[in-house]
Amino acid sequence: METVWLCTIPNVDGSSSGQSLGSIKRATSRDSKTCEFYSIDIPPLHHGTLDSLIALSDELNKLGPAVENMMKKVERQYFDIQEAARKKAQPLKVQEKSVEAYLHNWEWDYARYQHQGKKLANLVSQISSQSSTADEELKKLLASHAERTTALAAWQRKKVVNLGTSDFEDFLTLEQGRALEVLDNDHLLTLMVSMPKHTEDDFLKNYCSKGDSAGWSNMLDIASYGDNGNRDAVKGSPIVPGSAKLVVEIEGQCLYAVTILKGHSLSGHLDEATSVFTPGATVDYIEPCKRAFRDHRCTARHFTMDLSKDVSVDSQIDKCQAEWNASASTVARWSAAHFGDILSAYIHLKVISAYVESVLRYGVPVDICTFFVVPFAGLLSECQASLSSAIIEERPHLVDEVCDDLDEEVDDSGHLPFVLQTFSICTGTGETH
Repeated sequence: METVWLCTIPNVDGSSSGQSLGSIKRATSRDSKTCEFYSIDIPPLHHGTLDSLIALSDELNKLGPAVENMMKKVERQYFDIQEAARKKAQPLKVQEKSVEAYLHNWEWDYARYQHQGKKLANLVSQISSQSSTADEELKKLLASHAERTTALAAWQRKKVVNLGTSDFEDFLTLEQGRALEVLDNDHLLTLMVSMPKHTEDDFLKNYCSKGDSAGWSNMLDIASYGDNGNRDAVKGSPIVPGSAKLVVEIEGQCLYAVTILKGHSLSGHLDEATSVFTPGATVDYIEPCKRAFRDHRCTARHFTMDLSKDVSVDSQIDKCQAEWNASASTVARWSAAHFGDILSAYIHLKVISAYVESVLRYGVPVDICTFFVVPFAGLLSECQASLSSAIIEERPHLVDEVCDDLDEEVDDSGHLPFVLQTFSICTGTGETH
């Protein structure tokens, strides 16, 4: 951001604006140079009545910060999006010029802000509408870009594979999926069991033990292998011995396919005393088996994979990245194209504001010298003191008018005898200070 002052002083004794500014320059540079001056020409604007000027002054005080924030927002979005895209951002321009060159050679944009026959309020309304329209367009672009960012981040998270929670499509190819022998019938079911690599040996040793054999105790108590008279006499694991097949091993994790018994059925019986028939039931092995695996740091889940679709994580990441890049380029191009328009609108708004204040302060007919002052870094106080002293020296009647209005002497309270508007503009380089 660069600090800029916009000053106006009345021309006196038939002097031109160039002569008035020349005398101010000479007066301020006697001791040391603290700033640069740039003369500007304001076209003859239709100022209207006193009441309309007062109302317009209030409106300008509200609109100025809104347009300034829009200017900052456009610049910030341009450099943020270029940084996110890892591109070297070129300085933003205004009408094919750098911001500095534009300010130093500022001219009224007669093509865009046609003042003839227009009230000042209409010009201000035009700038307000321009800023509001740009704000709405940018919001829509950023909302669309945010969707692209969210989609890309979601697929990138899937790239970090967890064999216990990630979709099977995230780490298995279609060929691997089709090669698996997956059972799901009345009696048998294939489960996918994931585990840390260092627990693999423990899993292979204990997953299908039966009876008094060594194995996981909580797994041995799930399935019943006794005869029909006393089925629970022999207990064991519901997993089919030798069914464990390694599917994939990724980043310290491994995934096995195992076949388990779904459960067993209990027959119904008739109570001869009451003639009431109790229907049979099914004893489920699947959920107890999953719980037993969890107790040993394994995750068992059903196999679900759409083998008709070729949707790999990498291909989706590439697709989302391409969409994100296109969206980022759109935001960058829009910001670069509209930054100059918004900054130009902001300068025109400040010029109109200075003109309105000049009419209210100096009266009519309007004959003023208008110029930009760009203080040197670190010399703001010295610059204002030098400028005030020079203007008071060249226009002493202004001090008398201010003192009459205030009924007191001019002091450090901030009451200056001339129009001085201080504002900041973006430099187009992304610098905030």
